[in-house]
Formats: sequence, C-alpha cells, structure tokens
Amino acid sequence: CDPLLVAFSAQAMTETPAACLTALSCWLFAVAMGSDRRWPALALGLALGLATLSRSSFLPVALIGAPMLAWVRFGSGVALPGRFRSALAAGALCLLGTALAIVPWALRNYAHFGKPILATIHGGYALAVANSPDYLHYVRDVGREAGPWSLERFDETISRDYALFAHYKPGVRAVSATPEQELAMDALFYELAVKWIQEDPEGFLFLTADRFLQ
Repeated sequence: CDPLLVAFSAQAMTETPAACLTALSCWLFAVAMGSDRRWPALALGLALGLATLSRSSFLPVALIGAPMLAWVRFGSGVALPGRFRSALAAGALCLLGTALAIVPWALRNYAHFGKPILATIHGGYALAVANSPDYLHYVRDVGREAGPWSLERFDETISRDYALFAHYKPGVRAVSATPEQELAMDALFYELAVKWIQEDPEGFLFLTADRFLQ
C-alpha cells in the first residue's frame, strides 16, 4: 500500500466526487441511449460538466459526450425521420447540460483572470510535476519501495531556480499570487513540461507506461 495514498485518504480530494460523477454519467448514458425522454440526456450533460469541474481531465469526455449520444441514438431502431430528430435532440440536450455546468465557471474565470478558462489554471503544474526529471529519477532509479516521492522538494526546487516562483511555499502553492502571476506560472509550467519531455522522450514513455500500469 502506498503511504502517500494513505496519508491523503483522510483529506477532501477531487477523486471522490469525480468517481461518483463518472459512475453517474455511465448510468445516465445507458438510460439516455434507450429512452426518448429529455431528462436523461440533459442530466448526462450536467454530470459530465460537473465531472470536468472536479477533474479537468474529463473535459475531452464532456466535449464528445453529446456527439457520442447522438450517434448512438441515430443508430437505434427508430424510423429514419424520427431517428434523426431523436439523435439531434439528445445531442443538443447533452451539450446544453454540459454548458450549464461549465459556462458559469468560465465566466467567473473571465471576470477574475481575463480569460474564459473552462477548467483549471493548474494543468501546467500537474503536467510539469508528472514529467519532471526528479520524479522520473524517483520512479525509474530509486523505486517506490524507498518511500513516497517528495512533492515539497519539487516546489522548493522550482522556487529556487525560477524567479517567477520565488513566493512559492511547499504545500501552500501560489496562495499569494496575483491572477496575472498565476496565468504566467501556468504557462511556464507547460513550457517546462514540454521541455523535459523533449529532452528525454524515452523517460516520458517510461512514465506514461508506469502510470498506465498503476
């Protein structure tokens, strides 16, 4: 058992609502496939939108949810004219539900950051952490048997090596940053992640395989 997972199990994490919304979305998709009622498609869109707000990695799933449902509805056994209307209505309602969940958050981000960000501004941080040379060394050379990897050490290294992150505090990331600084940090984290991946593509493939096997 990973001690890091045990330590975080007592905290409020996004994985719990994301898992619940994933299960709910699967059930609603199954209901919406075989029903001409409107609420399952609308509820499916809402669930996918809320899942995206919980974990930004759901955004691609939310974007293809409506066309997937429309495609399945179009392939049903209904007569052709009715089949097209049913597929179009289901897709539109699913898209509407997703928009009802995500658009208010995007508008809030536009008011705060000046950009209609759909999910999070910490995607760059997550990508950089997951592909950092230090994490690669830990997984490939040290091994998880030595204990959990130190995220705080990553934060300390970043705050030491890059002036933009000088105010970083391990465990309390970016709490004193302005909206402009947060956007700049996210952009720099993306640049660092791409740089590290390009410098060691084999390491990137190794970490990708490791995450898949986990």
